Amino acid sequence: MSEINFFTAVSYNSGSTLVEKVDDYFNLGGKKAIVIEGRTSNGQEKVILSPSESSLLARIAKLLSYFTIVMPLFMLVAKAILRSQHNFKVIDIRKELEEGITISSETTRKIQELMPKILQGKEDDQIQWSMTKRTRVFKLAQHPDLVFKIANVRNENILYRFENMVDAKQTCLVHQLGLLIIPHAKTFTVNADGNEYTFIAEEYLEFNPRESSQEEFYHKYSRELNETAHQLATFVAKSGFNDVAWRNIPILTEAQGYQGPRRVGLIDLEHMWNKSTGFLGEQYYCGNRSRGLIACVSEEQIDIVIAEACKNGIITEAEAVEAKKKRLKEIESDKSLQDYFQRNRIISGKELIVLNTNEDPWRNYHALGFRSKNIEVQKHVWLYRIIQALVDKGHLFNFEYNCYGYCIQA
Repeated sequence: MSEINFFTAVSYNSGSTLVEKVDDYFNLGGKKAIVIEGRTSNGQEKVILSPSESSLLARIAKLLSYFTIVMPLFMLVAKAILRSQHNFKVIDIRKELEEGITISSETTRKIQELMPKILQGKEDDQIQWSMTKRTRVFKLAQHPDLVFKIANVRNENILYRFENMVDAKQTCLVHQLGLLIIPHAKTFTVNADGNEYTFIAEEYLEFNPRESSQEEFYHKYSRELNETAHQLATFVAKSGFNDVAWRNIPILTEAQGYQGPRRVGLIDLEHMWNKSTGFLGEQYYCGNRSRGLIACVSEEQIDIVIAEACKNGIITEAEAVEAKKKRLKEIESDKSLQDYFQRNRIISGKELIVLNTNEDPWRNYHALGFRSKNIEVQKHVWLYRIIQALVDKGHLFNFEYNCYGYCIQA
């Protein structure tokens, strides 16, 4: 559909306009045309069709007023005059997302040739792996401008992930979240071994993939992240994006001399169903599956994020107070860690060292003393006591114990 219907209500993000007020009089529900930034090459205003809600009481009041004849006739004339001054064009979000992504037959053949190694996550000179676990994520040496994704779990639907990208694109356009960059993407299929496999091909965004580096960037560029944090909070509040961690919202690498608010990439939109988790995070098995946005931003942005979450009624005041307290404590710990590095002349490296006591050789040491899932009992195990002594003496900064083993901050 290239144009909206005369009776389709129009809405502007910039605030309530006369056009919007008159259109709303005839709106009893259904689709609403949201005007977004920019115009087409023909000068038409771009709009996105989005579901709209209208209370039962409001619909009844409007219907009753229609029987007055004079009121609806006056509003109808006003609507016709106002609409004659505008020309709208409905934008296809899917086409917007797919723009610029072309998958050649040569690329399809190359992936088809490499399918045995792709499915098994094996190394190959032509494959540059980013992830080989739940989802296979890689680049081809001959196509460094594209990132390819394929599900590695039987019940994971790669098309569902793509639909989330379409929804996220619409959210960003409707709410003018220009600092959040969703890579252009397109789905395609490859036939191999008598089976059809669906892939997503995404535009490559340049950023540092190390999560510890992204954590550092959120502090380093804190003065340039106020508006970015606000837009991220709006996105979580409107979309339900809940796997919020530095690895999924990386700060993009900008050109030399770049000035202005920092942009972030939205590179993993598989999980979009829990707004509260998007802000507060959640525990998943051992450690955090989602940190939550509050636990990702620096001190300068905590109140910005919390204000947006509370404004939308997503978290309570008590939850906000507790989340802020927890994040400030974590930030203070990070400052202490930096002081520790400086005192001990540690120049680089902030990665946790993990001693997996479920594997050799640590499995044998883990059994010395006595073993329990109860952390208070676990403190009597010899390995725990040895590591704790190293922390007490200042040779290690800190450590945590979970079901994987000991996470040691050297």
